[in-house]
Amino acid sequence: MKNSNLVYSTDVGRIGSKESSLSTNAQSTSIIALKLDTKARKGKVVTIASGFNLSQIEIKSVMRQLKKKCSTGGTVKNNSIELQGNFIKSVKSELTRQNFNVKIIN
Repeated sequence: MKNSNLVYSTDVGRIGSKESSLSTNAQSTSIIALKLDTKARKGKVVTIASGFNLSQIEIKSVMRQLKKKCSTGGTVKNNSIELQGNFIKSVKSELTRQNFNVKIIN
């Protein structure tokens, strides 16, 4: 039997650094709005980041990085990232590190 370098991945595209695959022009021109929301969630807090000018695949990649950083669950809805819990400071620092313009909305 031959040695094979084939590795199975469920991700789409090339295997490598996902951060480098995001376009910096789209990141620097859009303003990402961060807010906390409790409506229709039985009083539970959700951090919402909206205003992304990225494809669904790129938004999901950013969501995975934010979920890992905050150690929480989350989803993508209507081009917005929703994270379970109050993570405004962590999300702002991570998105700023990724060259997004971030604004906190009350």
